[in-house]
Amino acid sequence: MHTLGFVAATDAEAESIQWPHYQEQFARIGEERGWSPPTYEHFMAEVDHGSMYVGSPEKPSRTASAEVVRTLDLSRFPPALCNPGEFHTSSGWR
Repeated sequence: MHTLGFVAATDAEAESIQWPHYQEQFARIGEERGWSPPTYEHFMAEVDHGSMYVGSPEKPSRTASAEVVRTLDLSRFPPALCNPGEFHTSSGWR
C-alpha cells in the first residue's frame, strides 16, 4: 500500500507546511498531463477523506483509510512522508 504523507506536531501545522509543496508539485505534474491546477479544497478533501496522511502523528489512526490497514492486517505502514523541498524546509537539513 502506498500513500503520500507529512507529519508535524499538529494537524494544522502539517497541512500548512504540506499545502504549498503539494500545490507546486501537482500543478507541475498536472500541466504535463493536462489536469486542472490543484485547489486547496481538493487538497483538504484528500487529507480528510482520501488516502493522503497529513497531520499529527495520531492522525493516520483516525482516517478512513486506516480501516484498510486493519482489514489487511498490515504490521506496518510506511507512507512516502515528504518530498525534498518539504524535507529541507521543515527539518533544517541541507
